[in-house]
Amino acid sequence: MCLNEFKTSIHTLTSLARQRGIHYSLARFKDLLTLFSDPHTNMGPVIHIAGTNGKGSTCAFIGSALQALGFRVGTFTSPHLFCYTERICIQNTPISQHDFSHLLTQILKTSPSGHTEFEYLTCLAFLYFKQHKPDFILLETGLGGRLDTTNVVTPILSIITKIGYDHQAILGNSLAEIAFEKAGIIKKNTPVITSTQQDSRVLTVLETVALKQNATLILTEPCQKIPNSFLMRGEFQTENVSLARQAIQTLLPEHNSRKREIGLARARHLGRFDTYKIESNTVIFDAAHNPPAMDALLHSLEKQCPETPLVFVLGFLKTKDTVGILSCFQKYQHTLFYCDFSPGLSVPFSEIIETEKTQHIQPFSKPSELGTLLRNHSHATIVITGSIFFLGKFFSKTQGLTSPLILSDPMWSA
Repeated sequence: MCLNEFKTSIHTLTSLARQRGIHYSLARFKDLLTLFSDPHTNMGPVIHIAGTNGKGSTCAFIGSALQALGFRVGTFTSPHLFCYTERICIQNTPISQHDFSHLLTQILKTSPSGHTEFEYLTCLAFLYFKQHKPDFILLETGLGGRLDTTNVVTPILSIITKIGYDHQAILGNSLAEIAFEKAGIIKKNTPVITSTQQDSRVLTVLETVALKQNATLILTEPCQKIPNSFLMRGEFQTENVSLARQAIQTLLPEHNSRKREIGLARARHLGRFDTYKIESNTVIFDAAHNPPAMDALLHSLEKQCPETPLVFVLGFLKTKDTVGILSCFQKYQHTLFYCDFSPGLSVPFSEIIETEKTQHIQPFSKPSELGTLLRNHSHATIVITGSIFFLGKFFSKTQGLTSPLILSDPMWSA
């Protein structure tokens, strides 16, 4: 299959994303799966992960640990940094462009209209995993849980990462309402793991749903610190590492803990406190795209870089709570820049400065100007943060400047 056919597939999906957006319902998607003989029922054991923040990192930790223990692991995550194919992986290797285009073409021929980008992608992932039968499949929800497209599976384990405020227009305005939606992945007689650090309102909901489903609710304490050998070292990862360790213990009580820790240490998730040394600067990429995530990032930076001047470059899609995110900076005196990285989709700079609290933000023209920023703020720590798609633009636009550091030489690898 030629490159043009793959480009056509990508264009089809991006057009659907713009035109149809999100459809938070399962009925229509179940009809689509029926046309393909319900591939989700015959693709391998599923570990289902929901939550506001930490899903991707927890998925990366568990996947890496399982691989170190000798298992073949499939992952379905979202969104992507560079390309749709990275959402569907086996052993960290993305689905090939040929397989991606072939399966999407097959899906579109069978059901050519009426579905969203994410529905087609999820169906594609299920078909791919059915073909390749990995030992475990890590399935990350796209939005919420109860009516998320992924919530047609019967998992062997459910995991709920930190829950906070995000997507309130769909999931509800209170933490209890949001927690109820996330708790929708808790299945009958299936263990579910979450952290003791959840808000008490969240824990109450999770306990109630687990009891109703006769599901064992396992609570984990965050580990005290992230070992220096780990590639993923943000302080906020303490909860995610503990969730991963508990997941392995629950699934494989007799596993080799030394191999597990080797796997956890090797885990990578681009854009999650990714730290690089570029000349005299430290540059951190982190996808803090909602208020709880930004609070966690700022707290980690305060502890890990207490004496270093911090310069932030921010970029947000219009779907994000920019007022809430920017309010996190009120008690700090950091230098802030804002990049309107995708006009029409990202929040324009004019809208950012309308907020009194953010009058000190300066415009940042485009990701390729990182070199100028580094020269103007030598010896500072530069933090690139915001929407995941913004980080993807930044990575792709700065390859010439930062390569090979950006992908192969994280500062923490020593």
